[in-house]
Amino acid sequence: MSKPIRKKIRDRLFYLCILAIYRIISILPRRPVLKFARAMGSMAFCFKSGMRKRAIYNLRRALGPGISRDEIIKTGRGVFRHFITAAFDLMFIPRLCKNGRINEIVTTAGMEHLDRALAKGKGVMMLTAHFGDWEILGTWLAQNGYPMKVIGRPIFDPGLDRLLVSIRNRAGYTNIARGSSSLEILRTIKKGGAIGMLIDQDVQVQGVFADFFGRKAFTPTGPVLLARRFGTPIVPIFCRRCDDMHFEVTCMPEIEQGKSGDDREDILATTERINQVYEEVIRETPEQWVWMHKRWKTRPQSGE
Repeated sequence: MSKPIRKKIRDRLFYLCILAIYRIISILPRRPVLKFARAMGSMAFCFKSGMRKRAIYNLRRALGPGISRDEIIKTGRGVFRHFITAAFDLMFIPRLCKNGRINEIVTTAGMEHLDRALAKGKGVMMLTAHFGDWEILGTWLAQNGYPMKVIGRPIFDPGLDRLLVSIRNRAGYTNIARGSSSLEILRTIKKGGAIGMLIDQDVQVQGVFADFFGRKAFTPTGPVLLARRFGTPIVPIFCRRCDDMHFEVTCMPEIEQGKSGDDREDILATTERINQVYEEVIRETPEQWVWMHKRWKTRPQSGE
């Protein structure tokens, strides 16, 4: 059997397994399921050696020599626990949308920054990261009168991607596949709507090398370019998971955009400010960011 066929069979079986878990979870109480998910995260940390080594390597380089090896290992294990838990919590979103239940587990701070930006009528670029629980963030926003559209990269399996998009749609926000609908993004901005983006990963799009945890990291500039073109505010917003399985949504002040007259320098300065905000938030709760991602994979050429 050829490798592509084996991969298709493997992906199909994985999709069917996830679908079965999703249907089972839909009738189970949330808290014990999430406790089970944390235990699975600890197991994944032990058995996924490649991802574990990458996470620990990135943590050690980013957080510096002031952190002990034991703390690095503890944080790395916490990363796996967090993201397995977030994956399970994603399946509860349709239930959390009923009768305002999402508001029972979410507290907020700084929402006046988003309200002020929306009031300008020029749209809003809402920037978050692969930090905390961005799906809960989108759900809370949509369920509380902040209609939005999110830019998301399709995941590897079409069946799983359809499942994810259907959960987002049921939560009340619209998914736009990355690279597929620039016109939809432009229409949303021109109508004063909100676009959610995550630009904290190394992906093959237009970008610049900006400082991130003391190293140059290739960072997408799409939101910055759109904001400069249309005068759209850029507002950072994050959703942190708390120890009691509740969440804190924190909206931060609008990011000031460079206006020196040198487009290249202004784009770089704004992008670096975005990375600074990301870094500040991640340092507060490092176990809730995707340290297993190859964030510094792309390296600058000489002179960059």
